[in-house]
Amino acid sequence: MTRHPSRPRRDRSSRARTSGDILAAVTTRALALQEVALALAEHETPEEMAAALLPTVAGAVGAREAALLVSEPGDAFRMAATHGVPGDLAGAVEESAVEQAAASVAANTGHPLLGAEIEQDESFVEWRERQAPPEGEPSEGDGEGSAAAGARPYFELYAPLQAHDAVVGVLALGRRADGQDFTDEDLIFIEHVGSGVAVALSRSHLDLENRRKIEMLRALARFTGEITSTLDLNRVLHTVANTTEAVIDRDRALVVLVEAGGLKVRAVSDKVTVEVNEAEVLGVREVLDVIHRRKGRLRVTVESVADESSEVPDREVFARYFEAGEMQSILVLPLQDEEGLLGYLVLESRDPAGFGDAAAEEFLGILSGSVSVAIRNADLYRRVPMVGFLAPIAGQRRRLAAMSPNRRRIILGATAAATLFLVAVPLPRHAAGPALVRPSEVLPVVALAPGIVEQVYASGGDEVVAGAPIAALRNRESDARLAEAEAELSIAERRAAEATERRDPAEARRWSLQAKNLSGWMSYARSEGADQRLAAPVTGSILTPRIGERVGEMMERGDALCEIARLDPVHVEVQVSEEDIGDLAPGGVARVKVLAYPDRQFRGKVLTIAPEGSGPAGKPSSFTVTVECANPDLDLLAGMTGRAKVEAGWTPWLWSTLRPLGRALRMNFWF
Repeated sequence: MTRHPSRPRRDRSSRARTSGDILAAVTTRALALQEVALALAEHETPEEMAAALLPTVAGAVGAREAALLVSEPGDAFRMAATHGVPGDLAGAVEESAVEQAAASVAANTGHPLLGAEIEQDESFVEWRERQAPPEGEPSEGDGEGSAAAGARPYFELYAPLQAHDAVVGVLALGRRADGQDFTDEDLIFIEHVGSGVAVALSRSHLDLENRRKIEMLRALARFTGEITSTLDLNRVLHTVANTTEAVIDRDRALVVLVEAGGLKVRAVSDKVTVEVNEAEVLGVREVLDVIHRRKGRLRVTVESVADESSEVPDREVFARYFEAGEMQSILVLPLQDEEGLLGYLVLESRDPAGFGDAAAEEFLGILSGSVSVAIRNADLYRRVPMVGFLAPIAGQRRRLAAMSPNRRRIILGATAAATLFLVAVPLPRHAAGPALVRPSEVLPVVALAPGIVEQVYASGGDEVVAGAPIAALRNRESDARLAEAEAELSIAERRAAEATERRDPAEARRWSLQAKNLSGWMSYARSEGADQRLAAPVTGSILTPRIGERVGEMMERGDALCEIARLDPVHVEVQVSEEDIGDLAPGGVARVKVLAYPDRQFRGKVLTIAPEGSGPAGKPSSFTVTVECANPDLDLLAGMTGRAKVEAGWTPWLWSTLRPLGRALRMNFWF
């Protein structure tokens, strides 16, 4: 490549300049330098700087057009902005390979060059020849290569921008508006401007690089925190596969471990489960075999496979791999520590030039190291005895250690208070069991006098109150005798009155005594008639069904018409296990719920405890505990079922929970 050690001399026509012209030019350049300095200070990105300074620089030297090209990795240049370029040409100029080649030539010389000088430079000539189609092949008139082969640099002047012995960009200026060449004063001004712009671009590049590194470090910190948040090996592997995208651009990630002398896919990004033959499913079995044989870091792209000069192990394997799938590049990072090789982290991308960022190399090393440590820790933890029991405890300890001191103190204090409450504070304990509602007593409705059932006022199942009529009896013989006695009484009273009129005291006394006897007998007969009305002896429900069918039936004294169950109060029979019966006593408080009223509780007291239990052999017996509950509204009916809880003393919650275990130990281990 041709080097230009000094600025070439250019033949420029001399122009007579007055002192006024010189003063105006100096003032214009000074103001332009000030505006450039402000533009560089107020903006951060190269695009913003270029958009602000290009009009000022172009106006100061009288150029119609201007552009700023920024250096990129790999000795390439990117058009940051243009000024004054016609709209129909702006897109082509920004994407032109000729402009990038011209900028590269100017950067290599180290001082401004005219477009014509660049066109004659050996390196530019060689580049343009490489763009020309080979001999014997047809030239595509609209192809990029043929167009570049015959194109010339668009701008008039290309000035490299150097900072710290490195070219950070190229300032390109179009032809002056007056048609004259650039003067020495113009070049000096451009060099002054270029030095400031170069420093600003270098500062912007460093700032951007530092921000990028900080973001990558933060992403690495988050990634490391996530993969070390658990010691479960499967979770660690899936977390690694699914979170690598936060650190490096990739389309798919595989975690491959060394198992049984080979490589096995243990986790794939965006997949919950991994098949046994996952390598065959993904079509990477041959690639894994190459990786296992090579044992080291590997980056292969479809471009490197096509380039015969590049060193690609087993080129045919990777060629088939790229051709069969949509992935176009692969990066393999070995996962190893001081104890040996664990496996590989395989990253795939659809970008043909993927994983080519040289600045990310140090972060990839940190990434593979973090993954290796996480996998090794999880693998060692998996081998710890009683890991299933210790894992929750270890997880709680890690979460507790990660908390702030104040929050940790609050949680520890609350835990201590809860433990003290469970261990020391007594709570009511209950003995529960199935419940059956029964009447407190069952009384018959009996006939107090003989008679025929003439009418029934109630039926089976009706709720009645004490004294309510149930049925009426009738005795025709008693009615006839009562009618006859009434007639005889009337005769006796008339004859006693007649004897009194005749002044016959003996006869009057005899008939008066007979009338008195008849009156007494009639009172008895009437009371016997009242006994023929049958009433409920207590408040309750009629248990006997179809009592209406007994109308016309003859009943003797003492015969029962029906039975009435007393339901206020009721007796609830609760079956309590013998394990709890020792803690119960008559008078204890009980609560009852029945299926008919699941939202209500009926309270009562223990009335009796059966002296004998029942149950199958070899099983704890059940004892019947009778609870008496008030039932003024007769909501509880005989035969209702539910559950009951009987208070069995006060004990701490922990003792109540461990009570069955303590009983089992005392029953099975004693001497």
